[in-house]
Amino acid sequence: MAEAGSAASRRWLFTLTIFVGSFLLFMVQPMVARMALPRLGGAPNVWNSAMLVYQALLLGGYAYAHFIGRFAIKRQAMVHVALLVLAGLTLPLALKAGGAAAPGWEVVWVPWLFLLTVGPVFFAVSAQAPLMQSWYAAGDGAGDPYPLYAASNLGSFGGLLAYPLLVEPILPLGEQSQLWTIGYGALVLLVASVAFARRKAVAVTHVAEEAHSKIKGSTIALWLILSAVPSGLMLSTTTFLTTDIMAMPLLWVIPLGLYLLSFSIAFAENRKLARLFVLSAPVLVPLCAALSIGEKADLGVTAGIATIALLFIGAIALHARLYSLRPPASELTRFYLFMSLGGVIGGAFTALFAPVLFDWTWEHPILIIALVALLPLDGWKHLLERIRIRQILFRAGLVFAVFCVMMFTGLTTQIALSTVGDRTRSYFGIYTVAEQNDGSRWLIHGTTTHGMQMEGSTEPTTYYGRDSGVGRVLAQTPRLVGDEARVGVVGLGVGTLACYRQPGQEWTYFEIDPAVLDYSTRGQFTYLSECTPDAQTIIGDARLELAALPSDAFDVLVIDAFSSDSIPLHLLTREAIAVYRRVMQPDGVLLIHISNRFIKLEPVIEALARDAGLTATIRNDMENKEARTFTSGWIALSADGSKLESITAQEGWEPLGEPAERLWTDDYASVLPHLKVNLTE
Repeated sequence: MAEAGSAASRRWLFTLTIFVGSFLLFMVQPMVARMALPRLGGAPNVWNSAMLVYQALLLGGYAYAHFIGRFAIKRQAMVHVALLVLAGLTLPLALKAGGAAAPGWEVVWVPWLFLLTVGPVFFAVSAQAPLMQSWYAAGDGAGDPYPLYAASNLGSFGGLLAYPLLVEPILPLGEQSQLWTIGYGALVLLVASVAFARRKAVAVTHVAEEAHSKIKGSTIALWLILSAVPSGLMLSTTTFLTTDIMAMPLLWVIPLGLYLLSFSIAFAENRKLARLFVLSAPVLVPLCAALSIGEKADLGVTAGIATIALLFIGAIALHARLYSLRPPASELTRFYLFMSLGGVIGGAFTALFAPVLFDWTWEHPILIIALVALLPLDGWKHLLERIRIRQILFRAGLVFAVFCVMMFTGLTTQIALSTVGDRTRSYFGIYTVAEQNDGSRWLIHGTTTHGMQMEGSTEPTTYYGRDSGVGRVLAQTPRLVGDEARVGVVGLGVGTLACYRQPGQEWTYFEIDPAVLDYSTRGQFTYLSECTPDAQTIIGDARLELAALPSDAFDVLVIDAFSSDSIPLHLLTREAIAVYRRVMQPDGVLLIHISNRFIKLEPVIEALARDAGLTATIRNDMENKEARTFTSGWIALSADGSKLESITAQEGWEPLGEPAERLWTDDYASVLPHLKVNLTE
């Protein structure tokens, strides 16, 4: 009894060790993604690629935990502590690969960058959850180790929230990396303490080779699919939300956070909450599916909430079914290995194959159908028996009903768009060409309008009208910088700005996505071909491409990369401004587009302007339906005060106001202090 009590009393140590390891894992994920931002930008697929790497490393860690489980606990501990120490030699974390991806190779290069940067420590720490549970089970009277997995995912959830809410807004990247290194050191000490507590225990895994035959192949297949579908759905939910509903900053945190939280509920020792979700899932999941797949996301916030609720409820239900299929503790590491493999399969389907196979987020409704087909029906068993309906028929009917509802609420429109072929999917997003009865043609990127052109007209529209800040400055460029101005434009869109070109001017465009250029070169939008047919378009990340140019290359530089609600922060830091200034004439004019529903960028740019010795002014232009222009905000900056005076001589230009308290740099940038409380601002 004393040994049993001792094993139980040490549960807190195992729980703490698992919690800390998972906390560190999910704090390092967004941290490394933030480090890579200056090279990668903020496309949803960048995060999906990062998640796929993390899932692959997790699989490797679980495979390693399964492999060393055949040894005595003492030997396992020696090997694992040594591995942690060796991996720690790569700390503090910093990007390990130079340069940038060649256009079209981002899907390979981005995972490789993350793998080189965080691979060793992530691999070592990722083995924590199965190893610690296995070691815990080795103690006499320790009890069921599986509920400790709830602590693992609670730690993951805590780390995920701590980064954007507490760490990123306060600490620069260098200090973040140092803090994580300290946490890693604490984890090594905790693992050593756990190893000491189990130094005399006998491993419970790999007890006999014949025991493996007790696990049926069908059970392993269920482990895989019950892990794969929620994993894939978590990533597809992120893509679907940012593509079809809202590209809100930090939105990626919500699907991943709820996915992790679903494990904590599904694997909890107290089963009441998990049973409640399992019982309600066959009703709530179809309802959420109907609300989320709305045509053109007309349901707005309702569709967003329904999409997130669908993921959360469905993930809990499938993970609870997975928990019910867990094997004895002797097969614990094997169970987690297949769970991890399933997660990688689901992640690969969404992050690697779907962008190549589909022109829209078709993976999302596909995974919803799979989710519905796999929902556990334990709570419905007696009811179905009373009305004499077999479970398999009920599942089939439920799936068919969900499919019909999604077709009715929006999928038919998506099928029509895919059939017509007016949609393109690339690594950086999904683009749709929409033609209206009034003769207008629109390019839509997710929830963001990239441009519009009226048939037979080259008149600037949307954010680029004659009265917009950019329209007014470009119209007076000859007077500001001379007749032979060299103009650079970062962010092509449909090329609307091209028709501000005047005789003698030389224009150069910078665009990260070749798919965007295709729309202008194949005749669907004619601004470029009619107004700047001899202009050069450079494909690649604008900041890197600008840095490779000689000094004083432009008289006017337009940065049009911030109209999307999810902005590429690396184009708006002290280092980015330094790049812009170097490639501009000393008295040149910099124009920055800041139209955004969620982030107030004026204080950020005012701080950057003061730091760089620039004077800044802003023009906010209101919507004009007759001219087909949108509400827009454009900031003009220059080191030449006389040029700014000339620009502000026209009415409508105003000072930016007070600067941000902290300057954005490559080492520090957080949107959290600048989120708009009132989204109508």
